[in-house]
Amino acid sequence: MDTLPYFTCHIGHRYGADSMEEAQLHRMEQAFEVALRALNERAALCRRLAETAQGMGQALSAKRWDEAGREARDRAEVLIRFLGEEWIRPPFHPGSGGAPDRF
Repeated sequence: MDTLPYFTCHIGHRYGADSMEEAQLHRMEQAFEVALRALNERAALCRRLAETAQGMGQALSAKRWDEAGREARDRAEVLIRFLGEEWIRPPFHPGSGGAPDRF
């Protein structure tokens, strides 16, 4: 008799508890990497737009683009620090009915 729980994701894939946890963490890390790339691209775009505005004598626009770029860089730094931390991964014991240890 199979006592380990299985999980089905939103598109129908079936996973055991240990592989579901691994797949979930992998997908979350991929999403964070996409977010980090988007923030870095925004910072670069804002820098270019600030430089263009400055070159055209549009000091107020240049200032606003510079602030938007600084905001994107600041948020990217927060995300980088967050990604540097380890995920809590309770030990999985197959004979325990599939439930991870509780702390």
